[in-house]
Amino acid sequence: MSATRRPRLEICAAAAGALAVLLSAAAPASAQHAELRASPAPYYAGVAFDIQISVTGFDEDPQPVVSLKEPPGTSLNLAGVSPNISQSIQIVDGRVSRSKTVRFNFNYRFTAEIPGTYRIGPAVVTQGDKSSRTSIAQFTVIDVPSAGDQMIRLLLPKDPVYVGQRVQVKLQWWAEHSLMSKLINPVARVPLFDRGEDFLFIDSENTDSPHGMVVETAAGAVEFPAQREIRRQGGKQYVVTSVERTMIPLKSGVFEIPASTVVVDEALRWRRDLFGQRIPTQLRKIRSTDSPRTLSVKTPPSAGRPTGFTGTVGQAFAIEVKADRSVVTAGDPITLTITIKGKASLEGVQLPSLVAAGLSPEHFRVPAGSIAGIVEGGAKRFEATIRVIDDKVTEIPPLRFYWFDPELQAYQSAASLPIALSVKAARFVGAGDVVTAHDDEADEAAAGSGYRDIQAPSDDRAMARPASGGQTVFTLSGADLSVERNLDTLLGRKRTLLSQPLVQILVYSAGLLAVLMAWVSRRHADMDPRTVARNKELQHLAKTVASSQDTAELAAALRRMGAIAVNVPRRELDALLSQCDEEVYAPGHSATAIDPGLKKKAGELARTMLENSK
Repeated sequence: MSATRRPRLEICAAAAGALAVLLSAAAPASAQHAELRASPAPYYAGVAFDIQISVTGFDEDPQPVVSLKEPPGTSLNLAGVSPNISQSIQIVDGRVSRSKTVRFNFNYRFTAEIPGTYRIGPAVVTQGDKSSRTSIAQFTVIDVPSAGDQMIRLLLPKDPVYVGQRVQVKLQWWAEHSLMSKLINPVARVPLFDRGEDFLFIDSENTDSPHGMVVETAAGAVEFPAQREIRRQGGKQYVVTSVERTMIPLKSGVFEIPASTVVVDEALRWRRDLFGQRIPTQLRKIRSTDSPRTLSVKTPPSAGRPTGFTGTVGQAFAIEVKADRSVVTAGDPITLTITIKGKASLEGVQLPSLVAAGLSPEHFRVPAGSIAGIVEGGAKRFEATIRVIDDKVTEIPPLRFYWFDPELQAYQSAASLPIALSVKAARFVGAGDVVTAHDDEADEAAAGSGYRDIQAPSDDRAMARPASGGQTVFTLSGADLSVERNLDTLLGRKRTLLSQPLVQILVYSAGLLAVLMAWVSRRHADMDPRTVARNKELQHLAKTVASSQDTAELAAALRRMGAIAVNVPRRELDALLSQCDEEVYAPGHSATAIDPGLKKKAGELARTMLENSK
């Protein structure tokens, strides 16, 4: 290549680079874009598949809002949102370019019950004054053939079922034993499990079962612990996989439950891998469908309902009451601990008012309103404070708890054991009950004469006189009821130098100062020599940042601090170093010029790293 041609190529390359920079600067920084895509076909009726809406060009906060309508006869549930934020910095020929990409992925689960072609979209994504929309997507859903050698059953309790009653619901999948090796990935759909507004489901905490059953719910696929057993029916041997859940009806009424289904992949062809394991190469989906169910939920009858009934439905309840004291004075508080056990949902058990439970308002003062409880160890515990207002009370009577038994179809009750009480009458203290003592000389004179005057010597009415039987009767009137406010006089102590408030403050302050100095000395002695050296270097670097007049020197000091400091704010440090590099490599940069705002930020960041490392 000739010497005259090489400069021309360099000029052309520089011009092309400059043109690219101008075009990138003229282009919009972040245009909003939304895209709707789905998992690969085929799509089957009654089998949920994934739909994702990916949006870019929006701000990191707040999260954009997606508006997407589901076609009739289908269900579209949001499974989650996955934000993804990436940043990059590029320096080319002294020019610094930054880019930041914010992407939100909205993941949905779409289910169509009937085969056909469905159109979804457009989805509209908005964030403040920014918006974007997707195109319309079209999906063809095909039918799944029925399996003749499988069954699915949803076993519900027998009617009637009552609101608040704990009942067991069991889902069973029956598959012929000889075909189990061909069946892969069974997924059940149970519409009853999605009725959260009508029923509450409680699952066992025992997750040690070696088997499981995947159930597609509105919140996504959930694997429940399952039991597996072998049964015979109709001359065939089946493998039965069972999932059991506890259900509590929340509302009364007649509920129509759509049929439950299970879809499973059946392997048609296999191949052997390197280790001799069989791997399916051709699959087909088959479906088993249960019959629709009807569940009737009732409320406990109003006939014969006790006054203290609070809506608890269950069996075998027991109530236990304990008091924190048994010898009291009328008006003293007594804390009752009430424990209730039974076969029911204890979270919903409510304690009746203590008056309805058996405490008479003529003898006891009880708290007003409902009493909250805590479920612990298979029981619900309540605490309430009562007061005995009648000194003739000899016991806390039995407290009753009422519930409705769905098997007996009747209201039942249980009572606690009575608690014996010893109640003293309350005594009111008046002026005549206050007595004062003589000095020592008056006591000795009174004792020598056979009398003892325990009242003030200036009052002749406070005298003692003999009574029949050799006892002394005191006249306790005329007491001096004046209140002495001087603490030293009441305690009978003399004022010394150490009793002065100022001296006490100085003594305590000196002690605290000595402890603080000892702690600082001990900490300095225990400090690692490497930590001391690091802190000294950080202090030197911080001074360099504060006094530096050159951007390159400032950036070098910050990089060194970021390498040895502790708890470094990386995001702020990287942004500041990028700004320093941008100034250093900018055309026409002066080695003696530094931006005041940049230097201020660098000083604050250096002080932060220094403080975090101490």
